[in-house]
Amino acid sequence: MVIFVMGAAGYIGSRACKAVARAGHEPVVFDNLSTGHRELVRWGPLVVGDVADRGAVRAALAGSRAEAVMHFAASA
Repeated sequence: MVIFVMGAAGYIGSRACKAVARAGHEPVVFDNLSTGHRELVRWGPLVVGDVADRGAVRAALAGSRAEAVMHFAASA
């Protein structure tokens, strides 16, 4: 299963991607890298984009063919 993980270049999102990959699924990372770190993206492809950009989110979702979404994108 492909799982679209928003905000996955941060600590919590990257740990979720690790768990998704270990469970045998493919995480697709969507992050704007404003507070996340590219080096934390180790378990699936990275799509750079912002959750506030509806067009970018729609395009990335369509391109990923994801069956589920996990959302960790936020600013503290």
